[in-house]
Amino acid sequence: MVAFAAVTANTSTADGATSASGIWRFKNVADKQISTAKVASVDYDGTNLIAGAWTSNVVYNCSDPLATSRTAASARANKRPGLSVTTHEAIIARWNGADVIAGGQGDMSAFAVSSDNGLTFNDISLIDTALTNITDTAVSADGSVIYFVSDDGTDLSLFRYDGSWQRVLAVGTMTDAIIRIAPDDPDVVYLADRGTTTVYYSNNGGTSKWFLRTCNVSIVDLAVESAEVVYAIEAGGTVSKSTYAGFTWNTAKDTTLDSGRTLVSVMEDYLLAGSGNGYVAYSSDGGSTWKKISKAIQSGADNVSVIADADFANNNLIYAGTDQIGQDIKRYEIGVSTDWSDIFSGTIAGEVRGLAQQGGVLYALEWDVTTNTSALWQCTTPTTATSGTGWNEKDTSTSTDQVSLNAYPQALKSSAGSNKLWAIDTTGGSNNIYSFSDTLAASGPVLLGPADAFSNPVNTVTGNANEISFSWERLSTATNYKLYISYDSGFKESVTTVDVPASGTTTLSTVAIAVGPDRTTNNQQVNWLPGKTYYWRVKVVEPLNSAYSETRSIIIEPGAALVPTILSPANGATAGKQMPSFSWSPVSGSTEYQFVLADNVAMTSPMVNATVTTTGYAVTTALEYGKTYYWRVKPLAPVEGNWSAIANFTVMDKPAAPAATQPPVTITQVPPTFTIPAAQPAPTITIPPIEQPAQIAPAYIWAIIIIGAVLVIAVIVLIVRTRRTV
Repeated sequence: MVAFAAVTANTSTADGATSASGIWRFKNVADKQISTAKVASVDYDGTNLIAGAWTSNVVYNCSDPLATSRTAASARANKRPGLSVTTHEAIIARWNGADVIAGGQGDMSAFAVSSDNGLTFNDISLIDTALTNITDTAVSADGSVIYFVSDDGTDLSLFRYDGSWQRVLAVGTMTDAIIRIAPDDPDVVYLADRGTTTVYYSNNGGTSKWFLRTCNVSIVDLAVESAEVVYAIEAGGTVSKSTYAGFTWNTAKDTTLDSGRTLVSVMEDYLLAGSGNGYVAYSSDGGSTWKKISKAIQSGADNVSVIADADFANNNLIYAGTDQIGQDIKRYEIGVSTDWSDIFSGTIAGEVRGLAQQGGVLYALEWDVTTNTSALWQCTTPTTATSGTGWNEKDTSTSTDQVSLNAYPQALKSSAGSNKLWAIDTTGGSNNIYSFSDTLAASGPVLLGPADAFSNPVNTVTGNANEISFSWERLSTATNYKLYISYDSGFKESVTTVDVPASGTTTLSTVAIAVGPDRTTNNQQVNWLPGKTYYWRVKVVEPLNSAYSETRSIIIEPGAALVPTILSPANGATAGKQMPSFSWSPVSGSTEYQFVLADNVAMTSPMVNATVTTTGYAVTTALEYGKTYYWRVKPLAPVEGNWSAIANFTVMDKPAAPAATQPPVTITQVPPTFTIPAAQPAPTITIPPIEQPAQIAPAYIWAIIIIGAVLVIAVIVLIVRTRRTV
């Protein structure tokens, strides 16, 4: 017959030798005092004994209470039901199958459970605390493990979720705690009291053991690189490193910043540090040396939030914002940039209290000090964004719920899976953890029609391609979309961008919009060019941006409108010269043509194969007389059309040779030269007397007079001519 008893006595035994309080074992008529502690409860499962203390939160356990010499051990410090304070009392411990359950009363008391025979406990319900000041949260990469730390004004509680919520640590005297976990192991946990050197460390999620560490600097922020490597930054800007899970710390190194506010571990040995006046420094050697970016993020900037791009190992990009009102988000490429690049269109009205990136999407958490509300900003293209890039905003408050997500030093956390974000509401009296799943960013809308490579016919009467109806499935809670149509698959040569709907919102499960030549509003009018290939895609723009849908193509059939008409030389014509000029009718919208001239109807081995930007061409080599040639033409750009009909022409016959003639005589005119000789005396002419002739008839007389006059004139001319020398 074996029995165990829990005794709490206020007086000594009758002989005054020892206290009667403790855990007692009775076997038949013999008794054994296993513990002298005052206990309020005891239980035995046939192998293990447990007992609850009367004036503390200690639970005792004994694995072999039937042994001759056996004492009870206490549950581990910081792993007992509730908080270890003097006002905590009357722990009732009981076996519940393989688990031990325990509960008591007093400050920070709780109902707790142990799965290791009472060695460690975690609080699961009836927890005596107030969640009025949640100071920080941490989430595993996959979102399955969540931590948050709360200060009720006197004592601190650390809660952990891994399928269910448990309080895994309760301590006093911590008022501004932050929590950090290893990026690849959420069970590696660091809990630091900001402004002090106190750090609690656990490598099992705090579920069974905590180690108290002391840092060598007063902690402002922590950055965990791995299970063993952790860094701390202090207010003056120096950073200390521990490679032994906080057990020992190296000498602090100067970041060259004049203040320290945030610290981020990017990857092994690579760190980013933000100051309290708008500057960022980085280290690539595990914090041994630091380089300060010479340019401030913004003039007058304050506390810095900074993160690295998800692909930092390849692009060296970082992003930063500050809690200076009226600023924006900046990007910097380490090793390349000389100044910060603005990647936000406009300015942010409030303060930037945190940055996060998931799935290539950058998020910024804004807190508006004027309205005491917050908003989440989203950019789906942070690596290429410019000052003209639009960000989408999601207000975190509602008309009935005012939310202030502004915790220091890093208010925004993220986890994978639908781009899930986490933040703490610090509004007085309503502290909560908020999560937001960006179900839009991870994927784009599912396209319905038209199918890829859809062939759109051209109306033979109007010469226009038919109108096209684009449709897709609603994505998540999407209310507004943009349809993009381009000449190229990279969407660099835009045709049009259509807002869907044109105004208001839509919650239809299937969304459709028509685009074509007859539409006149909302950028829906597109005169499809025959023979041209177009590309289209869709994305959500409200309530946030989504990823783009797949890209599909549309092929507009060539149609008759893209066939030039031969003008000159006309088909079957005779060319009047060896170097004729060619012309054809223009094709609407075409800017380039291909002209081909050959001496055979098969158009093989062409004599001319030229690209021209006009509707004409002139050959520069003489064609053969009397020979027949063939030519055709087609549009090349911006749309390649069809060949015209092949036209032929014959060069005129060679002209006949002209009749033989005397060689031409060339006469050269030479101006005459005159020489005037010296004056000579006129010759004396003696005219003898004329005998009186016989009487002549009057007719003969007049004949003789005329002849004589002629002779006189001749003599005078002769005299004059003899006076000249040629």
